[in-house]
Amino acid sequence: MVMIQTSILRIFVTRFIVFSWMSIYYIDGHAQVKLTSAFFERTVWASNNAAKNFYVLDTIKLLKLPNDKMKGNGSVIDLADYFNSDFVTISFYKNSKLTISFTDIEAWTISTKQGKYKWKVIESTQKLKLLFNNKLVGLFKPIGENKIKVKSAYAGIPPIETVELIMLRISAHTSAF
Repeated sequence: MVMIQTSILRIFVTRFIVFSWMSIYYIDGHAQVKLTSAFFERTVWASNNAAKNFYVLDTIKLLKLPNDKMKGNGSVIDLADYFNSDFVTISFYKNSKLTISFTDIEAWTISTKQGKYKWKVIESTQKLKLLFNNKLVGLFKPIGENKIKVKSAYAGIPPIETVELIMLRISAHTSAF
């Protein structure tokens, strides 16, 4: 079943294809994404940044990372191995605070732009807003959520169950970067 909607993207079917400018995603599941502030608060997510294009891609996949309490039992994901490229780490804190760090695999450097990052979930329209110095740098709408298993960074540890969130950019990147 192929389903393309432009206004409200909700997942009520078990299978569909999402066409993106550069990618095609096949989503199989019963996930209906419902964004709330509690869904993101005190969580860390990562996304591929292979072409240094996190701020311009029209569709991004966010991988939810295990929280600090889980790391003691081997629940650590080797992001360099998982993405096999540069990646972005996004930490959502309470009170709308946010940090975005860019990891360059080749140079093995982690950089964060100086300034004030903020995030906000607009529950009425199901949108995630990312701001830098009070300027919009991303407005996203969820189009899919998958429960996935990811290889642990430690040998002998079973795969880690986590969530992959697929977000559609609905606002263009501004000149803040």
